[in-house]
Amino acid sequence: MYSGLVIKRALYGKMTEEVIQRYKAATATTITTTTTTTRQNGETGGEKGMEKEKGGEREGEEDDSIVDVTIPLQYLVEKSELRVVSPKRTLKGFYDPCPGEKKHLFIEYTFGGALRRATLMDDEDVLLPSNGK
Repeated sequence: MYSGLVIKRALYGKMTEEVIQRYKAATATTITTTTTTTRQNGETGGEKGMEKEKGGEREGEEDDSIVDVTIPLQYLVEKSELRVVSPKRTLKGFYDPCPGEKKHLFIEYTFGGALRRATLMDDEDVLLPSNGK
């Protein structure tokens, strides 16, 4: 199992507390299935996790004021660390989905095998994992 920093989901835009809570609740309904792999010689291998989200849709994507920036953020991870300066709308793969509005960056990530979340204002710099956690 990879224990470095992996961005599982990142959303950017006008996110109210209600939207953030709705996303967290949707994440809680994620179904994780664990299977055991078998090597050709018959030995049992490691575990392989497979995730499927209920309904098959990602929470927040139906809203035009929120953009999924998971891939652009994962691309910025170097040596299991994510450092992003503000404003985020200037980063490659980002755009301003709601000009003139307050924006947040919601990041769900794993580090050291643990699922973690961070919500930051657009003008806050990002440093993940924070304090090595």
